[in-house]
Amino acid sequence: MNDPTGTEQSTYTLSDALALLRGQAAADPGHWKVAGSERAALTLEWAVDPEGVDTPEALRLTRRYVPPVGEDLERTAAALPKAVEIGPIRLDRGARTLTLGLRPRSARGKAERCARCGASPRYGTRLYGDGQLCAVCSLYGATTSGTEGSALIGALLVAILLSIVVGGAMLRLEAAERLRGAESAAAGLDAGGRGVIEAMTARLRARAALRLGALDEADVAALNADVASLAAPDGVTIDAAETGYRIVSVREEDQVPDDAELLDLWTDQPRDAYASAPRPQGQTASRTLEVEMRVRVRGAAGSRRTLTRAVAVSRIPAYPYALYSRGAPELCAGPGGATVSGAVRIDGLAYFPACAGPTTLIGTLDTRDGVRNDDPRNRFLTGDGSIPIESWSRLAAETGGTVLLASSGGRLRVPPAAGGTYEDGRQQEASFAGTGECADGPGACGGQGWFAPGASLQRTATGAAPGGAITCGQAYGFGGGCLAALGPAVRYHPWPWTAPVPAGVALPDPSTPGRLWKGLLFDPRREARCTATVGGHVYPTHRCPSNTFGWVLDLGALGPVEGGLVHVRAAAADPAGRRAAGAQEALVIRNAGRLAAPLTLVSEIPVFVVGSLNTEPHDAWRGPPPLMIDAPRITLVPAEADVQLGLGAGDLGWASVWDLVPPAGSTTPSALPLRSTRNATLYAVLRTRVCHRPGGDYQGGGLDQAPAVLGDWSEVEVRVAGAVEQSEDAGLSAAECRWWGAGYGAAADGSAWAPPAARTLLYDPRLGHPGFVVPGSFLPANLPSGGVPGAARRDEVRQARATGGYGVMRITRQTARRVPRPAVRAMQAALLPPSPASLPE
Repeated sequence: MNDPTGTEQSTYTLSDALALLRGQAAADPGHWKVAGSERAALTLEWAVDPEGVDTPEALRLTRRYVPPVGEDLERTAAALPKAVEIGPIRLDRGARTLTLGLRPRSARGKAERCARCGASPRYGTRLYGDGQLCAVCSLYGATTSGTEGSALIGALLVAILLSIVVGGAMLRLEAAERLRGAESAAAGLDAGGRGVIEAMTARLRARAALRLGALDEADVAALNADVASLAAPDGVTIDAAETGYRIVSVREEDQVPDDAELLDLWTDQPRDAYASAPRPQGQTASRTLEVEMRVRVRGAAGSRRTLTRAVAVSRIPAYPYALYSRGAPELCAGPGGATVSGAVRIDGLAYFPACAGPTTLIGTLDTRDGVRNDDPRNRFLTGDGSIPIESWSRLAAETGGTVLLASSGGRLRVPPAAGGTYEDGRQQEASFAGTGECADGPGACGGQGWFAPGASLQRTATGAAPGGAITCGQAYGFGGGCLAALGPAVRYHPWPWTAPVPAGVALPDPSTPGRLWKGLLFDPRREARCTATVGGHVYPTHRCPSNTFGWVLDLGALGPVEGGLVHVRAAAADPAGRRAAGAQEALVIRNAGRLAAPLTLVSEIPVFVVGSLNTEPHDAWRGPPPLMIDAPRITLVPAEADVQLGLGAGDLGWASVWDLVPPAGSTTPSALPLRSTRNATLYAVLRTRVCHRPGGDYQGGGLDQAPAVLGDWSEVEVRVAGAVEQSEDAGLSAAECRWWGAGYGAAADGSAWAPPAARTLLYDPRLGHPGFVVPGSFLPANLPSGGVPGAARRDEVRQARATGGYGVMRITRQTARRVPRPAVRAMQAALLPPSPASLPE
């Protein structure tokens, strides 16, 4: 059949031609649309709302030389769309035209016999049209003479046929009975095989649960060694030689499909219970093993059936995103711009305000509530250029998902609009089996989780006496073994008073007569200068009772900590007057370039990092070792401040930084500002809380607090190589946010205070590798002998392969009769990738 253009070389079938004609007719009601075949000497016409035909549509067949015949009706009826049925049938012999009235298919039942000749569909005769006539009677029944003779002949033919049919019916009945028996046997064999596959899946699932999804060849071999114990259903035997498990694919960085059907999920966190778990769909697994189960079963008569099913067992890393934010982060850049290289996920609205510099994303952006971008310079960087980041509300994304994906090159996704959903959060809580340590620390997620630091630091006394308590935890059997690693590396600088102090006045140090007390550092974001009186001289100074005090950690002096987890607790006793003075307890990390072994610091108090962090590479890690800091606020202090502020034990610091006095040879008071002249790089996972715009006061957004900075950083760059996770402290006021040391604004002491010239956040690809583990309570060293009480099989054996993420099992091929796939070797995981390069100082 030629297409409507009349092309002789067309390969259109009759069905194709009718479908095309119908489409053209629907677009132009009331007009006949034509297609013709020169070779078949046949013309087809279709009309919608045709004149003279009492149906919504009509089809007309015209022969060039002879009138249409019954075969034309049969072929055309077979090629019609299933949604229509034939109504009235009209033959015009003179015009050699057959017209078929067409209407939507109804529930019209089929007739038992042709109303004219008595032919029955039971013997292969089809009936057509409103009259339910056979093809011949539909075309010629009304014009054929001698109907009585035809009826007599028909009766004779029926009598002859009946004698044939009666004998053949018995043969057909016997054949049908045999077929039903064969089909019943085949169905029983198939059901038996599927039952075995389900049992095999349950065994694989149990094994994967024991390994938290980190299966290997030894696990598969153990399953195969136990195949002979599979129970066979009644009437079926299992061919053990042809039944078993095989690894058919090993994939690194394999993405879990958004529509994946999960069979199970296992969190690495030792927990009693949880109401919800992370959603792995759409995330990239560090490693996936696809395992095929094959079973061959035999029936009593020797029949056999081979069935297969394939499942994927994957490991999802704990920190798969360069930037994750719970809430609506403000992604703002300094004059030199900000770059985020890696996946970004926002459980809220991704907000890009108009800032001094542009923000560039090299990776994907998944945002639950859409995007608001107020700066047209913000873009996605692609391999062949860049794509603007467009504003999309969640509603607009839900109605225009295809346009959204096309306009962003697939880099911007609003999961609810694409049929997905994200749980609100990543950090584990009482009801949520997320990642990282419990936010309530020793509360262990309301008693549902497990928190077991190898060592804890806490100030337990008040007054001027230095020192704080170091308590060894589960990894040391609650003995004193941790003191060798932490003792030389930590000291406590106290707030020395036990009663309220005068406001705005510098006070003598109770432990050092003749010297003014100063804290570890002053924070001009929240502190104005106070007044000092020494030897009759009165001058402004930053040696004030409002200074930051607390723990100092010399990271370079810290030895390996068993279990890798250190908890810094807030002081057990809060000195009277401390809060009124505005003083803030904190952990200050100095000499921070070298880390001896993997470490996670969970701090209840803000953390200040002096200069670059964890930049010294180790051959075993192909870069710096794993490090995580989890704290309410994380702030970067210029490297120069270590000497200027006197952060070393016994160091006095520079008077020209602390005090506003005339320098030698001058009568004009001045002070050196805290200013960074060197770039800073931090190799770490930073998990922190952020403030946004309480009261309309900008406190620093998702990038400005990753980490926040103290002092003037306007001439240098800050780079984080790792990952950043944040949650919003939505309930804090502007004053409270500033007291915590968050964000930007006019410095209280009038000094320069500026964000970095540029920021770069690079996802460290090692975080996606199973061999690069950020320590946590889930590690075997942090578990009690015999496992966690109440948490099933959370012992050293089960947790041996835990990495802080979770394992998932999903179906990749449903049970079916398929040719088994060849097995592959599950070699060792891919080589640990190198860390990103650090910035030159």
